[in-house]
Amino acid sequence: MDHIRIEALTSTLRLLEYTVAKARVIFQPVLGGVFHATEVGKLLAAKTPTAVTISSAYVHSQGVRTISAALAPHAGICRCFIGIRNGASTLQGVKALIDLGASVYAVDTGSQRRIFHPKFYAVRHLKTATVILGSANLTYGGLGYNIETSAHISLDLKDPGDLSFIDDLTNSLDGMLTAHPKNCYKIASASQADAIFNAGLLEDETSPKFNSPVGMAASGAVPGNTVPAIGLPAMPKPPKPAPSKTGAAAKSGTAKVKASPLGTPVAFPVMFGAEVWSKPNLPKSDLQFPGASGNATGVLRLTQAKFEVAGAVIDQTTYFRKIVFGSLKWATSSGKETAQAQFTLTIAGVIVGTFDLMLSHKAAWEAGQGNYTTGLHWGAALPLINDASLVGRELRLYAPAAPGAPYVISID
Repeated sequence: MDHIRIEALTSTLRLLEYTVAKARVIFQPVLGGVFHATEVGKLLAAKTPTAVTISSAYVHSQGVRTISAALAPHAGICRCFIGIRNGASTLQGVKALIDLGASVYAVDTGSQRRIFHPKFYAVRHLKTATVILGSANLTYGGLGYNIETSAHISLDLKDPGDLSFIDDLTNSLDGMLTAHPKNCYKIASASQADAIFNAGLLEDETSPKFNSPVGMAASGAVPGNTVPAIGLPAMPKPPKPAPSKTGAAAKSGTAKVKASPLGTPVAFPVMFGAEVWSKPNLPKSDLQFPGASGNATGVLRLTQAKFEVAGAVIDQTTYFRKIVFGSLKWATSSGKETAQAQFTLTIAGVIVGTFDLMLSHKAAWEAGQGNYTTGLHWGAALPLINDASLVGRELRLYAPAAPGAPYVISID
């Protein structure tokens, strides 16, 4: 029996090496026009399994419908681990799995910049198991449209190495549930999925997403730079779903994320301009926790924070007043300048509102000691940032993406 060496990075971030029998490549759709949806369907149809485990960074209702006929008979023994707070997984996708009867578990890293990303489909029988492990998300793109690759691995559970492989793969997910219950938990009902959606952790397939600064292409266009669409086959999209049995919100799929009562509604999509400042390792003082010196000031100090522009560290005494906020209308009173601007605030990947906030600047605050001279007053946003879980995170400030657009503040 031929064997190959496979290295697998488990969810516990432990690099494990196994000798695994009968592995082959799925290269969708380049190699033989094969699609992941077909392969997952065969994996589920082979014989009655004892357990089915699906792990996917993203889920979308079209992806669920692509394999729903094959998955439905085994939904009662299927556990699906899905990433949330990632700008991609949708309320409709989660509810489609719940409708089928699968057990759905959310994995929330608490940050938009660090996401849950493993993708595999594992079916276990009494003496054998099969795993499709690779790049295919539980989306139409992942299962039938994108160029994706995976290893299709057949395991003999009488072989200690094969048994360890499947155990480590699935038990690592159980370990996350135990070790991180606030981040990894079961979505027990459609109403709980609605609550997660209303907290801004799932997307709505009927509404546009905001544009993230992470992974965006550079702006601009070059004439003649467009190339023809690649000539590879794609699976037909699955039919539209029948009305959901999990309630009116699921049927319409048009519920909106509730805006903070303290801010104004957010105009989607939110656009990020250039990053103009960042401050890592936020201290309690910037998040307005009282320190040894007394009460919190309500002001974010716009310090140097070793931020560089064109390879040079900024001069915080002039940079914010003259460059970042130089186009605002400033008023002077008693030697202090003030201005107003709109800021859209995102916290751990969730848009919490757009706020009219005040800026103040006074050159004398520098006092010959390199102190800050410009401050941002948190105002109505104060209750949202006064959160102990944000201590030590990074704040990033983005310029308006277009004239009249708000600045964007991201804390993650």
